[in-house]
Amino acid sequence: MNRNKTVAVKESITEKFAEYLEDADKITFDIFEFNDVLGRENVLPTLATHCVESLNLFEDMDIDQGSFVSFMKEIYAGYRRDVEYHNDLHGADVMQFSYLMLT
Repeated sequence: MNRNKTVAVKESITEKFAEYLEDADKITFDIFEFNDVLGRENVLPTLATHCVESLNLFEDMDIDQGSFVSFMKEIYAGYRRDVEYHNDLHGADVMQFSYLMLT
């Protein structure tokens, strides 16, 4: 695993939005406010990276963070944003709540 690439990705994703990610560990997390701050295309990759990083899975499972972020961006791209409910924001919201319940 390329540590320099991993550190650069972490800094560009989780550290860039660190003050907003603090709320991701709380029941009061507001996905819509998070979306307003980060921009819709950043919500799913940033939140997923935070959850995986918080569980130490990048290191424990030797997951390349850059590849993970790229994968999450592909998942985001596959969501339809023209539907009211089952869209990328709903997916990110369910992921955050599941993470919260597991931790």
